[in-house]
Amino acid sequence: MLAPSDDIKVFSFDIFDTTVTRFVADPRDVFRLLQETLSGEAFKEFPAVIRCNFAALRFKAALHARIEGLSQGRQDIGIADIYMKLQAFCPIDDNQLHQLMEMEFAQELACIYPVAWTVSEINNLRKLNKRIVFTSDMYLPLDLIEKILMKANVYVPSQDHIYLSNKLGMTKLSGKLFKYILENEECLPQELCHYGDDLHSDVYIPFKMGISDYVLDDRQRKRVLRFHHLKRIRDYFNKLCF
Repeated sequence: MLAPSDDIKVFSFDIFDTTVTRFVADPRDVFRLLQETLSGEAFKEFPAVIRCNFAALRFKAALHARIEGLSQGRQDIGIADIYMKLQAFCPIDDNQLHQLMEMEFAQELACIYPVAWTVSEINNLRKLNKRIVFTSDMYLPLDLIEKILMKANVYVPSQDHIYLSNKLGMTKLSGKLFKYILENEECLPQELCHYGDDLHSDVYIPFKMGISDYVLDDRQRKRVLRFHHLKRIRDYFNKLCF
């Protein structure tokens, strides 16, 4: 266990690929697994286009929903926005749309397993009576996120809080979700410690705001942030070239 500073009041943990992960190689594999299910005889009433192409259509719907959300000045979208776009692309009725959404929730939950190191750290922090919150930029609804964390045996509803981008309308990526956490938890940036796997949203943005790192010393932080800047420069030129 890492020794937490006494100055830290609140410990924030990213959810996906930090506290829990999926047993698939790519998050979109969840949609491919669902497409395999839809190919079965039990779903013959669904349009062929959705049974044969669900994974591609689901990805397309999310992309279009996110573009539309950004054009409207929204920082994030929810699952309902995605499925409204999916319905616009293929002839499914409202009952089928609801059924597909519930199937996706069930598939997500079935794919989840805990990240042992993070769970161990959280349990050790609880023994020290530290405040635990979970923070995520995610389109999935709050009630499913709660089930996912409870499946991992890492969430105590009566004690913990979940800060979810699509529910609050602000993201880690913009920094506004962290600002909201600081206000809601009534703590200073140096009294909040965040841990996550995304170089930009979980390391660079909190660092800029003065929020404490959970696992990085000064040398590690400099190396990570240097790599982060180089990667963003590379990605920028790739977009220009292609």
